[in-house]
Amino acid sequence: MPGTHKCTQCAYSCAHKSGLKRHQTNMHTADAISRRHECPTCRQCFKSREHVRTHQSVHTEEKPYGCADCAATYKGYSGLRNHIRTKHNPTPTRYECSDDKCPVTFTTFSRRSRHITTVHLGILRYKCIACEYCSDIKHNIRRHHAKKHGIIGK
Repeated sequence: MPGTHKCTQCAYSCAHKSGLKRHQTNMHTADAISRRHECPTCRQCFKSREHVRTHQSVHTEEKPYGCADCAATYKGYSGLRNHIRTKHNPTPTRYECSDDKCPVTFTTFSRRSRHITTVHLGILRYKCIACEYCSDIKHNIRRHHAKKHGIIGK
């Protein structure tokens, strides 16, 4: 089930009213719109020029961040950092699900949080604007819009 608080200007929805208010302030006010920085390739908007520069690597095959311990390469520093933390750390931190009956563990706290939200609480933050499809990952909705409905940039 998608979030109960829905934005009237886009497909965003969330579980808490405060999240919707933050979204509307960050995305739909005149001040927020004037601060957006657009990718020249796909027209996706970001909060800073640096975010646009980082994002633009998705449009190329370049992977300039290489692991010193193996042949793995990444488009961004965060991918390399996660790789090192999860693959080369001798005792990686594991985050256990808070449900006592669930045996799943995660390498990052954010993955654990997403698991709890989607699996145990049933909250999917993003809903398709054309059908009943929902996802907890924004990219999945964009890909769904493009493949199933021919909608680009929503």
